Amino acid sequence: MKICPKCGMQLEDNAAFCNNCGAGLPPSDAQYNASQTDTQYEAPQQGGVYSQPTVPRGVEVLRRVCTSPVALVAIIAFTASMFFAVISAVTGVSGSIEYLNGVVGDLEDLTDEMGITQQVYDYINNMHSTGILSALISNLPAILTAAGLWMIFANCMNRRSSYAKTGGFTLIKVIQVITLVFFCIGLALAVLLAVLLFAVLSGAGASLADLFAELDLDIEATKSMIGIVGVILFVLIAVVAALVISFYVCAIKTINTMRTTAATGVISDRVSSYLAVLSCIIGGFTAVTAFSYDVLGSIANVCSAVAYIAFGCFIFQYKGAMRKAALESQQTAENIG
Repeated sequence: MKICPKCGMQLEDNAAFCNNCGAGLPPSDAQYNASQTDTQYEAPQQGGVYSQPTVPRGVEVLRRVCTSPVALVAIIAFTASMFFAVISAVTGVSGSIEYLNGVVGDLEDLTDEMGITQQVYDYINNMHSTGILSALISNLPAILTAAGLWMIFANCMNRRSSYAKTGGFTLIKVIQVITLVFFCIGLALAVLLAVLLFAVLSGAGASLADLFAELDLDIEATKSMIGIVGVILFVLIAVVAALVISFYVCAIKTINTMRTTAATGVISDRVSSYLAVLSCIIGGFTAVTAFSYDVLGSIANVCSAVAYIAFGCFIFQYKGAMRKAALESQQTAENIG
């Protein structure tokens, strides 16, 4: 017997939807194991035609939305953004190294007298290799995320199994979790540094008073101004940190919901509308500030803006499609009942 996870009603093992509330049900162990076998089609019937496997409604909707034009635009734009960001970073490193080589060339007479010309060039070459490696490492999360997105698209294009593979969702989820952890660690270190700086300044009160007196500044007014600026900066940093953390948390929850649907076929519209709205806002802000003197960087920013907006639209589309599927399943269950 199966138990509906939504209303608790007891159902038959082969039931795909709850007859009471219409919720999609995960497959039984036997059904899931059968869906994972190498033989993805049923035995050939008369005429040698293979029948398609039974696909849960949730998986069907997931596949349709994840291979929609909106999803494809988002994936292509994100991949292009990652590509141009890497090229821009590598080009920037190469440009800086070329500039340093030019400076050393202008000072070559001096370095020859000191006997360090070759050592300087070797050091610059090492900086070049290290800079390129750093550029690649800094963009590694984006590279892996792009790989995960294409895995999801390819798996959803595959119609040979009843359930969608979850490797792409898992990869992206792991990247998001790691990024969130590193962001929180960096935020904690920044707060600790701010506290230490405040303690140092507090201990140097007399020295600061003497400095203000030499500059002919009003001590109390200056302290008040510094306090106001500090509070404003603290509030801005806190708001930005809260937005970033909430963005990653909602992204992780949304990915987990989609991963569950891919693995079990359960219909769920529990994806974050807040994440969709925030993605569109970030995309709009990125588009406004996209252009700069760096052509490759500007192209990367434009692609990133398109990706953010497209992902926001994708989430809205996914939520709407799942909600519609849930209502249809509920109506079907009521008609059967």
